[in-house]
Amino acid sequence: MRAANAVLPPWGFKQVEVSCDKENNPRDKHTWWNVESHYNDRLPSGNQKLYKSPFLSDFWHLNVAMMTSNNALVPDPDKEDILASTPSEWPWLHTGLRMCGWGDDQMKFYLLGHPLIWWGGTLSLILSLFIVGVYLLRMQRHYADWKPGEWDHFLYVGKVAFFGWFFHYVPFLIMGRVTYLHHYLPTLYFSILMLGHFFDHFIFSARRLSERVKTAAFIVLYVVIVGVWWWFKDIAFGVEGPIADHWGLGWRKTWNIY
Repeated sequence: MRAANAVLPPWGFKQVEVSCDKENNPRDKHTWWNVESHYNDRLPSGNQKLYKSPFLSDFWHLNVAMMTSNNALVPDPDKEDILASTPSEWPWLHTGLRMCGWGDDQMKFYLLGHPLIWWGGTLSLILSLFIVGVYLLRMQRHYADWKPGEWDHFLYVGKVAFFGWFFHYVPFLIMGRVTYLHHYLPTLYFSILMLGHFFDHFIFSARRLSERVKTAAFIVLYVVIVGVWWWFKDIAFGVEGPIADHWGLGWRKTWNIY
């Protein structure tokens, strides 16, 4: 039995094609099968030492297998998928994701991040390049903006957040598989780190601002963030009844909530 990379058409539910191979080449990895379990009381117990396999070999094999299977999940050109989205739509939360049926008598869940945090994280990534450039110019002009170690800390956190976001996001741009909004969630964490980094640098760790101003800024941010979350909480906890009864959720026309 040989399972190659050929994918069956829609009538085969996009499953991998399995065929018989007369050559029976033991070096052909497409003929290797993983037997999860086998019980036969007439056979002696196997040697447990033979069950072990090299970690690096297994690590490489599993990642290649995941990459191959992911690339096989290509969009169906004959079917309109209202749930799918492209990577270019993720940073600005162009669309959400319906998690279930959308009938009036069904409990409805809609995957949508916190809009202000989502947009603020993307904006902070863009501004980070400009801000670092401004600081570098000021350093060349010998402006004393930093105490010892502060610049290294600012740059270190910025690099972790920016390059973490970059290396998580870019692979989706070259993938051929169908993608959904939840694929962006690991990348989103790094944009949130950058947003928090900016709030800390420009507000909470700023020497020019008084403690009263910092406290006021914290309260305002807290109220706004919790308030927006409370406004959209129903789509996370479940919407009962007709969705039209829950007004004010379509902040963007592209959100297919209604």
